[in-house]
Amino acid sequence: AMSDLLGKLGLARDSNDTAGQAFLQGEGSRCRSNRDESAADFIGQLVDTEGLAVEERQSLARARLQMLQACTWEGDAQAGLVPSTVQSPEARAFAAYLQAAMDFYNGRFSEAERAFASLADTAQPWLKETSLYMIARTRLNAAEQDAFDEYGSLKEDRDRAAYDSVAEAFDRYLVAYPDGHYTRSAR
Repeated sequence: AMSDLLGKLGLARDSNDTAGQAFLQGEGSRCRSNRDESAADFIGQLVDTEGLAVEERQSLARARLQMLQACTWEGDAQAGLVPSTVQSPEARAFAAYLQAAMDFYNGRFSEAERAFASLADTAQPWLKETSLYMIARTRLNAAEQDAFDEYGSLKEDRDRAAYDSVAEAFDRYLVAYPDGHYTRSAR
């Protein structure tokens, strides 16, 4: 549970609200995934990853908790959200992931994809796998941006190449992780 993970880091939550809860049943949004489960996955990795100083774990966990409150941020708020003082390579990789996730939620898909791709060689297994999956999700969200008309119907003249790129990214994930955390979703 989130409270147990935070307890291991000497932290507690100020609020249980999450941006992912703000949607109606069946309503689609990339922000639906900004909820306790995804934050707990990230914080659990902070707890389990060697090489992180206590202060790094805490500042990264605090940043992920703050991210739970919203799905878009103004420039100033975003600049202060991802900790810039972390020093270890492991902590910098987690900070890069947070920046990529923030770009994804904000709809800055090209920036998000570049940031997720920068983690392809990280030694941290969860970051490596999750980032590969998120490249595919980022491409899918980018492709869908202009794919629907004002009535919510799929346009006939949508960019097929963009969807080919999405399929290629999901296939790359499935080849690398046939039994991975996100295999069902990727399929």
